[in-house]
Amino acid sequence: MNEKHISNEQYSDFLKKVRISVISTDYNKEFLQVAAHKEFEDLSVVAHLMAPQEDGSVKSLLVTAVGLDAMGINQEQFMKDAIEASEKNFPGKAAPLPSYLFGQDSPEDSFSAKIFVASMQDMNNGAAVMLYPDFMQKAAQEIGGNLYVLPSSRHEVLLMKEDPLFTLKDLKEVVHEVNRTEVAMEDRLSDNVYHYDAAERKLEIGEHYQERKAQEKESRHSVLGDLSSNKAAAKSPAEKAARKKDEPAL
Repeated sequence: MNEKHISNEQYSDFLKKVRISVISTDYNKEFLQVAAHKEFEDLSVVAHLMAPQEDGSVKSLLVTAVGLDAMGINQEQFMKDAIEASEKNFPGKAAPLPSYLFGQDSPEDSFSAKIFVASMQDMNNGAAVMLYPDFMQKAAQEIGGNLYVLPSSRHEVLLMKEDPLFTLKDLKEVVHEVNRTEVAMEDRLSDNVYHYDAAERKLEIGEHYQERKAQEKESRHSVLGDLSSNKAAAKSPAEKAARKKDEPAL
């Protein structure tokens, strides 16, 4: 267990300058050997210290595992704190796709008006908003339920309401095609589509959500079967005798 070499006040000040981003785990294995990080599905969350400079600019400094160790800060706890701090320091925002592309809204019945672009205020490394718990819950409430999250790039994600008209397979094909034809390799995030379960406040790869729900359904059926069997076995001797008495003789 790490023993902090900085005060709680210094740690709090440190967190006020922290900003997270998400990157592909597979594409950044060497980088992640240095960076403090937290793995999430096929992605990794990393943190940067946004340090103000004398000339008014802001310098982004990677938070490393070695640096945290030198300060006596536990990496796992820091990454949890960093996500919470980043949501406060660099809030997420969402806008309908037409508004994002053209600066204006399209008719309500337009399909594109039902897709939202989510990022941070400066649209830089903003895909990390998908890990902002309060932002995602608010987005789900405003859009109207469970969400599909399409990783457009490391800078933004697309949010759309879960709809039986659009299968997970179809959405994955779209993401894969866009990644191969329109997104630079360094900006590519994932070929997967993610799912946000509003009731559970849980974000996960779409297939993992489907598997989880299938297991829950199977478990409920099993429990109901056990209850039915137990009910039949638990009938009292009097009930059994009365039922036998009412049965016609052969």
